[in-house]
Amino acid sequence: MKIVFLGGGKMAEAIVAGLLGDGVCEAKQVMVCEIVEERRAYLAATYGVEVVDTVAEAVREADVVFLAVKPQVLGSVLVETAAVVPPQALLISIAAGKSLDQIAASFDTVKAVRVMPNLAASVGASMNVYCCNAQVQAQDRELVVRLLAAFGEVEEADESLFDAVTGVSGSGPAFVAYLLGALADAGVAQGLSEGQAYTLALQTFLGTAQVLQAQGGTPQALIDSVSSPNGTTVAGMQVLAASDVRAVLAQTVAAAAQRSQALRESAEA
Repeated sequence: MKIVFLGGGKMAEAIVAGLLGDGVCEAKQVMVCEIVEERRAYLAATYGVEVVDTVAEAVREADVVFLAVKPQVLGSVLVETAAVVPPQALLISIAAGKSLDQIAASFDTVKAVRVMPNLAASVGASMNVYCCNAQVQAQDRELVVRLLAAFGEVEEADESLFDAVTGVSGSGPAFVAYLLGALADAGVAQGLSEGQAYTLALQTFLGTAQVLQAQGGTPQALIDSVSSPNGTTVAGMQVLAASDVRAVLAQTVAAAAQRSQALRESAEA
């Protein structure tokens, strides 16, 4: 299997690192097409992968092509790709806001997959949501899941939900970081040093997520398990329950989803 990356930026690097680290493929099976010479040299030296600077050279014998270029140049890259890529190749796009129809428009027929990863791909903990066009078969889906699982969790969703996906998990790391920072600031206000407060808040976010993941319970069940009658957690939760924090979070995700929709519709116009 030959896996090609068109674009060698941070997200492409995170995926390459995940694939190699998870043993999905060997470095000799990976090729990265990147126009910046310094970036090509770095990727070759760091991961041992082959690097080139032209699309045609990269995709001519590809089995899987990750489209990891910026959305504004994806159209021209797809035209170049369509002219030389093998007809059985699987195209996996991580370009934000580009629909399956837009990805497939340059081809007579193509197996196209759209993926929304997030920042946590850099530490192998991305939330990867994907959708496929009608040409993608069951065995192709199995390959997609195997590839995406190398750098995070995998979930399939209808493409109509991708604006919502963007709001929750695509943009979500920024929202979570904001909340973590707010919890740390609250600790500083109670007398902790900035370093102590940040360490406490960071580990609390990390540990809570791990508990929920390991035990499979709901957030409310966890809240109940640590809430003693007339205790400290109950006192704090009463303030949260009386606030509009849920409404603000709903508005935050809605704003991101609406922006995603607007960008997509602008690209389709």
